[in-house]
Amino acid sequence: MGRKVWVPAVSGPLAAFAAGYGSWLRAQCYSRSAISDRLWQFDQLSRWLDREGLTVGELSISECERFAASRRAAGRVMLVAPQSVLLPLEYLRARGVTSAPVAPVAHGPVQELLAEGVTLRAWEIIERKSAMRGQAQAPNQPVAGGKQLLHQLPAEGQSRGGSFNIGR
Repeated sequence: MGRKVWVPAVSGPLAAFAAGYGSWLRAQCYSRSAISDRLWQFDQLSRWLDREGLTVGELSISECERFAASRRAAGRVMLVAPQSVLLPLEYLRARGVTSAPVAPVAHGPVQELLAEGVTLRAWEIIERKSAMRGQAQAPNQPVAGGKQLLHQLPAEGQSRGGSFNIGR
């Protein structure tokens, strides 16, 4: 005999989307207990939206962060990270109910390169950070306009070789 799982009823502004959200989670291969937990979170988010006087269309990443912070402040320990609310937000965006996310702002040289679409390997990131701090200068890394440029990657199947000091 299988384990019975409690499925919460969602009330508030998100109630109309609860059945679809549960089906969407099932299609994403979530277990019955995980779906129950996520529907409970969906209900809590819906009630929070109602208390805050917000509509479903006003739900954004910053509002999700506020919701998560209010859960932590209330002493909750489950599904309280801002990242945990991204799943319901993703579902609502897929349904066209909320707007698309705003692109994140770069906060440093590595993030600027990544924002420009440059793909870096882990050793490149370490090397770039070290070089930008003046702790090591990698070969073939010219400086143009005060910014470090990517050096040529080794050919496929070749080892990079050499070592560098990351300045401990």
